[in-house]
Amino acid sequence: MTHGFQRFGIILGLLVLVAACGGEIHRVDSVGYGYGPQKGVTLAQMQAAIESSATGRGWQISNVKPGSFVAKRAWGAGKHNVAVTVSYDPKTFSIRYKDSQAMGYDGRFIHHTYNDMVSELEESIQTSVSRLKAQGSAA
Repeated sequence: MTHGFQRFGIILGLLVLVAACGGEIHRVDSVGYGYGPQKGVTLAQMQAAIESSATGRGWQISNVKPGSFVAKRAWGAGKHNVAVTVSYDPKTFSIRYKDSQAMGYDGRFIHHTYNDMVSELEESIQTSVSRLKAQGSAA
């Protein structure tokens, strides 16, 4: 009976530890830009603003195509890294998990640092795009 309680205590402790270190993966699917962009803003302007948001937060951009790119971020001498696919259109954007290393991703849960970085990127994109003005309009 004592061994049963010890096992239960160990399992409960591990679950608490996992919950403290991570959470369900943060998904950004077809999120609006908030207050922007203004009417007349081009997709090229949006692309520049979104890419600038990513690079300004330390993400490296690759596989750039109209409407999407891959963003990667590494730290800890390259031990930890994450990659996301950012896709966008004139009304919405998405940030989707692509890959990671040393983040404990199990198909549903991931280290909280990933979620923090994606949330910061999401907010930065919304802010940048909401500030865009149509080409030729007064700043």
